[in-house]
Amino acid sequence: MAVGIKIRELCFSYGSQEVLSEINMVVKPGDFIGIVGPNGSGKSTLLKNMAALLRPTRGAIEINSTGIEDYKRLELARLIALVGQDQQPGFNFQVEEVVYTGRYPYKERFRPPAGVDRQAVERAMYLTGCYHLKDRDLFSLSGGERQRVFLARALAQETPVLLLDEPTAFLDMGYQVELLQLLQGLNLREKLTVVAVMHDLNLASRYSRKLVMLNRGKIFARGSPEEV
Repeated sequence: MAVGIKIRELCFSYGSQEVLSEINMVVKPGDFIGIVGPNGSGKSTLLKNMAALLRPTRGAIEINSTGIEDYKRLELARLIALVGQDQQPGFNFQVEEVVYTGRYPYKERFRPPAGVDRQAVERAMYLTGCYHLKDRDLFSLSGGERQRVFLARALAQETPVLLLDEPTAFLDMGYQVELLQLLQGLNLREKLTVVAVMHDLNLASRYSRKLVMLNRGKIFARGSPEEV
């Protein structure tokens, strides 16, 4: 399913502190957009608004011309997956169990996993290089290994849009490149739409086809990496 996102005049405040101001942005199906900018410029807040974890103070976010607030939570979870920067495991599940939680938008309550669920989970673990960890407890993993598990969970969700907040955090350089090459391949081969907050301008420029640069809560520049 092709999914387009349109952000119009979006503003967001934490109390009296305005964090985002007059954001206008279009995400087309098949885009790979890197969101860059200095710390405190509103990058993560923008992503959380796009995932409906936060609600705009003013303005609107539309998915396929329907307001994001009009989608039920499960409907939205079939369209958009988020890999957050500050994900903390609440329980010490095994890796495979964590990845299986990405299938929740498609499962009826108390129904055991179906064959399609197993296929999606195994594929996601293979793609992210964490299949060999599937029987390990989550708390026993390094930060980089956990990051790959959380990405696998998002890929198992099989959404047309993937939002990532600092996806290369905790990864050494080799795994950073490997992860971004994986995302680039999924974007090109399977038309997965990727919107990623990134702190490394070199990596953002190399793998994103479009960049949006924020500064002090506003869009400072946008376009191709060369233009930005």
